[in-house]
Amino acid sequence: MILIILIMIVNFNNITIKPFLTSTYPKMFNLPSISRVCLVGNSGLMLEKEWGEEIDKYDVVIRFNHAPTHNFEKYVGSKTTLRLVNGHCFGGLTNPQRNPTANSNFLPSLPSQDIICKTWNTEEFMKGIFNNINKHNLFFINPQFVIEVSKYTPGQEPTAGFIMLMLMLSCFNKINMYGFTFWEDDYDYHYFEKVPLAANDLGHNFNSEKEIVTQLEQEEKIKIFK
Repeated sequence: MILIILIMIVNFNNITIKPFLTSTYPKMFNLPSISRVCLVGNSGLMLEKEWGEEIDKYDVVIRFNHAPTHNFEKYVGSKTTLRLVNGHCFGGLTNPQRNPTANSNFLPSLPSQDIICKTWNTEEFMKGIFNNINKHNLFFINPQFVIEVSKYTPGQEPTAGFIMLMLMLSCFNKINMYGFTFWEDDYDYHYFEKVPLAANDLGHNFNSEKEIVTQLEQEEKIKIFK
């Protein structure tokens, strides 16, 4: 099935809205369609092995929300091609109980990169635009795409990692994943801070996502590194 996603492309001068087929995403982000792609999760599992050098060899490295690379390079690498952020991260409004080390200047302080934002909160949207429009290339996923992905996680909102996986699978033949555990193990929720799972689950259906990801791995559409 081809999903048609409506994305708002934001630049310094104006905000325009244009529909794109998912097959055009590589061109939007200047990515070759034959790119080797990896998703780097935020789990404490990332500290178990020194994946950094391997991760940096990928053509496309995707990270999430407040995940830093500084001081963690030997584990998570230093390269970032795309970053998917939730609204609270984009607007600099993250609850400290959710991310104790988060600060409102995190995104503006990063080197220029492509930011894909998932938000439908006006305050988060406006603050994020104000803080980042002169710094990064900003893209916004229409909530309808999230609704489509939510059909795979009935009754629950899909995680940022799952949303990005679905998006990238519509563009590339194979996705490699690091730092994804579905929170069944005793690893910290984040490799860069101590935070309880209860502060971050927020209605996510980890079991449904795990079943789908397991099926995708069996079909050799993805590979999970642990």
